[in-house]
Amino acid sequence: MATPALLGVDVGFSKSKKTAGLAWFANSAIETALTGSSWSERPRGVQFVIAALDAPIVPADNYDASRGCERAFYGVAFWNRCRPGLSHHGRGVPLKDAGRRAASDFASVHSPGALPFGPCVLPTTPIIEAFPNTFMGVLLSEASFAGWSKSLRKPKSDWLYEQVVEAGLFRKLLAKFDPTSTLILRKFEDAQHHDERAALICLLTAMFA
Repeated sequence: MATPALLGVDVGFSKSKKTAGLAWFANSAIETALTGSSWSERPRGVQFVIAALDAPIVPADNYDASRGCERAFYGVAFWNRCRPGLSHHGRGVPLKDAGRRAASDFASVHSPGALPFGPCVLPTTPIIEAFPNTFMGVLLSEASFAGWSKSLRKPKSDWLYEQVVEAGLFRKLLAKFDPTSTLILRKFEDAQHHDERAALICLLTAMFA
């Protein structure tokens, strides 16, 4: 039985720069690309069964409301580790708009159907929301965070990614998906670009979904 094709999207909303990352699994291989908001580098000729987008995915009839999942991630357990932004405030508003456009654009490369688990926010379109920093943050021990400081002068997401690599956690996670592929593991461990890394975590979210 063929492994289903999966897509991870780090949603960007710059009109002039390639700030969006794509990562997809198809035909037993992982590919990545950097693109702009026009998604010119999107994979062609592939129908994905699930996509995970790093952007708020909300129903049209409740578009501007605050969300309970975000309030939970702003709690004490996540505050200094990996809290996401708020979708109804600040930078979260244009990201939410970009996510809505991305979900609409990528609907054409999906195999219509329901999600394996949970509610489908976008009817017949199997798109889920990814929280890359939170995904990585909950993998790491409390002791790991003693090494984080803003003085490191790097995005926290990159620091989290490097901690996951150093702890050998990608090897453990990917072994649950495909224990024989060293090429897939190498793709994760060798990634250096900020947006490529984020897209790969979104793809990992799709894999586990």
